[in-house]
Amino acid sequence: MLSWLIKTGIVGLCLLQAAMCADIAIQVGQDMTGQSVLQFYPNTTTAKQGDNLVFHFHSSTHTATGAKGNSAADACSPGTFGEQTVQADGSTYTYPVTTTDPLYFMCLPHCSLGMVMVVNPADQYALGDYVAAATGQPAPAHGSSSSSGSVSNAVEEKFNKVRRIFLVHMLFMIIGWMLLIPIGALIGRYSRLRYDWVPAHRGVQLSAYLFVFIGFFLAVAGVSTAGGHHFATLHMELGLALFLLLFVQLVLAQAGRTLNKRRGNRYLSFVHIVTGIVLFALSVWNVHEGFKIWPAINQGPKWQPPRYASYIIYGWTGLIFLLYVGGFALLPKELKRGREGKHNPSESVAREDKPLTQEASS
Repeated sequence: MLSWLIKTGIVGLCLLQAAMCADIAIQVGQDMTGQSVLQFYPNTTTAKQGDNLVFHFHSSTHTATGAKGNSAADACSPGTFGEQTVQADGSTYTYPVTTTDPLYFMCLPHCSLGMVMVVNPADQYALGDYVAAATGQPAPAHGSSSSSGSVSNAVEEKFNKVRRIFLVHMLFMIIGWMLLIPIGALIGRYSRLRYDWVPAHRGVQLSAYLFVFIGFFLAVAGVSTAGGHHFATLHMELGLALFLLLFVQLVLAQAGRTLNKRRGNRYLSFVHIVTGIVLFALSVWNVHEGFKIWPAINQGPKWQPPRYASYIIYGWTGLIFLLYVGGFALLPKELKRGREGKHNPSESVAREDKPLTQEASS
């Protein structure tokens, strides 16, 4: 009987403790109005032992990483708790609270922009002190609204600079990937039988690479200015892969043309074509990923891409695809020309660049 009472009491205490514990919801990258922001909401809270901090992620660019402390040296340095990796949009992460001491959380990519929070703050100034340490600003004088305002102004100034850099990055990438590269591909598809198409194709694609090159390093500069971590998201990783593969694509183009001239072998040229199609498809996906994370970067009442921006890109991609596939109607004539020059590779290449009308007149 006594044993049963003890067990019942223990179970009752456990149930009581569980009932007293709470799940504290924290929105990561979204405020109470649903606006995308570089903030935790709430960014300060009190939790007791046994409570759970449930982080809800609203962008695929954020983490809920525990910091070593709230000093300038430790504010953005990962500690031994919290989530260290970028979480997917719509995912959650639960951190069980085991102490009543202050806990400092931050988003690794955006810590230096003030995306931090304090659990169990020591006093009313704890959050302001932590924001100042994370953003590299002097600690505000306690009780001084003007000092806290100067920290906010400095953070907003950094935000504005980052926004401008990423806006130009977006424009350069759209021009390079979505406009110049498909135009160059269509020149190669439709102009083989009409005129010396190679210089035009090469010129457009090199121009595209220049835009992508500048856009890539603008992105690197933007992340550095924000104090974030490079290649920490899918958009960044895919952007790096596309940047490197585009250079490989240029090498393939030149190597394929050289091989065709010397041996009449066009295998590398076919690889070049297939690789180009794959790269363009991946670039469309990455532009879409960029549109998804833009609201978090460009928070507040600033310019945002319209919600239908991705649909415009997809529609444009569909049009390019139809035009490119339609160009295969010229393939029989191209193959005929290839067979005619099969036994003379150098002549075959010369004929490849020669307009059909010029051939007829000669």
